[in-house]
This record gives sequence, structure tokens and C-alpha cells, in this order.
Amino acid sequence: MACLPDEVWIEALRSGVHRGVLDHRDLCSLSISSHALNKLCVLPSLWKPLFQRDFPQEYSSASSSDF
Repeated sequence: MACLPDEVWIEALRSGVHRGVLDHRDLCSLSISSHALNKLCVLPSLWKPLFQRDFPQEYSSASSSDF
């Protein structure tokens, strides 16, 4: 973890989420594995696509300011 910058981890996590490889359970599991990953796994840019995918009706009715 310490040998890679946060930007690399963030891109790996985003790629996993966007490709459907990672879901909310995976992000939660990763977040409890270390303080550094916890800091990254709570980013809205990771959770927003999951929310859009899992709750499309709620997302379309919510304003963008809610995120």
C-alpha cells in the first residue's frame, strides 16, 4: 500500500467499480483492511456509480446537488 501513491489506488478502485468488478461489499471489505484504504474507499466518486447502478429510479429523481 505504501509503495503506490493514492492516485494509483483511486484509479484502480474506480476502474473496478466502473467495470463491475467491485461492488459495495467489496468497497466495505477493503475499507476495513487498512486506514489508508478506508480513506480512499469513502470517496463519493466511487459510490456514486454504484448508487446509480443499484438504484436507477432514485438517482434519476434526485438532484445532482444531493451527491
